[in-house]
Amino acid sequence: MYKNNISGRQVLQYFIRQLRPFHAGIAVMLAGIIVWGLSLSAKPFITKVILDRIAVVDSANLFSYLTYPIALYMGLSFWQKASPVSILTV
Repeated sequence: MYKNNISGRQVLQYFIRQLRPFHAGIAVMLAGIIVWGLSLSAKPFITKVILDRIAVVDSANLFSYLTYPIALYMGLSFWQKASPVSILTV
């Protein structure tokens, strides 16, 4: 019978050695995943800010109070539609 003498640590070291030439690309991909996840979770908060401002601000100043959060929300929406992560999942 065949006995396996390879430990889990050796397997992990092998994978790290194989991935070492690609460390910059892997770092860029991980950073992209983190930014995409943060922007995805920021959209509900921005929606809350918009609704809170609508409830508090009078109609004369509504445009000036909503311009920045709506622009940010729209920018995140367009960025998420054009991001490589969303293109790969379509």
